[in-house]
Amino acid sequence: MEKVNEYLQGWMAYFSLCTVQGDLGTADSHIRRRLRAIIVKQKKQNRHLHKHLKTLVSKKAATATAYCGRGPWFKSHTSGIDQAYPNKWFRGKLFSLADKWQQIKRPPIEAVSGQLLLGL
Repeated sequence: MEKVNEYLQGWMAYFSLCTVQGDLGTADSHIRRRLRAIIVKQKKQNRHLHKHLKTLVSKKAATATAYCGRGPWFKSHTSGIDQAYPNKWFRGKLFSLADKWQQIKRPPIEAVSGQLLLGL
């Protein structure tokens, strides 16, 4: 988590200089899902994932998630993982791009000359 936070802070510092609008909620949700997939991959075997999830959620949800027969990316958005690691679990542990974007004080956007506009 520390390395991910460091990377995200650097990414935000770099791209906040040239970005006009920010809808970074989708980026935040993708990052959280990717971290959930990493958690699933770390368990390596379904029985280890099942044992881990049973301590956090109901046995039915743990079984459905661990033995669904799909890959870690699919499992990262199942009910068992979503209940075990909800969005509030990541608050305070993970750097939020959307929250940081709202805190940044940006100067107003100035009108640019026609030469700088690209007619795509």
